Amino acid sequence: MKKIVLPILVIFGLFSCSDDEGEYVAINRELDVNIPSNFPAIQYDLSANLPTEKGFELGKKLFYDGKLSTNGFISCGFCHEQRLCFYASRPSI
Repeated sequence: MKKIVLPILVIFGLFSCSDDEGEYVAINRELDVNIPSNFPAIQYDLSANLPTEKGFELGKKLFYDGKLSTNGFISCGFCHEQRLCFYASRPSI
């Protein structure tokens, strides 16, 4: 039985890969900015650089990456904690 199953799986595997779908194009969707009524007004001109999904993901990754600091360990998120609304909870190092 094993002698029959393996060649069949190989044949299906070879024919399952095709170039019929065309080129992959990533979609970078714009994000809606909803500001709560108790927040201050945004000082940044959003029309100059619209917020997108990929831009948001990149910003989050950079915010929590410690490699960008002077010592290569402490990220922005170390002091600007999310649970405190990103207010700097610790003195500058």
